[in-house]
Amino acid sequence: MIVLESLPPMNCDTPNAQDERNIAREVYEYAVYYANNSGDKNEFQRYISCLRPYYATSTGTGTTESSNKSLISGLKLLYLLVENRLCDFHCEVNL
Repeated sequence: MIVLESLPPMNCDTPNAQDERNIAREVYEYAVYYANNSGDKNEFQRYISCLRPYYATSTGTGTTESSNKSLISGLKLLYLLVENRLCDFHCEVNL
């Protein structure tokens, strides 16, 4: 995924950009699920951060909306509550 210029942060338009972005997003979503199931909080935060550009730019780049977006967002909100990061929780709810 490192050599693909269609992925964030470059977001260049290539012939396969939409497919590459969808695949990369799915990889990060599965990584979030794995980190959650293994209980690794640092990995969970890292992969959530990696997903942010894909969710923020999904409408403008022509990529399809992920069916997992609401589940991932719910996991993130629950994580923020469990970690007692209430300010971050409220900021995330308002997005």
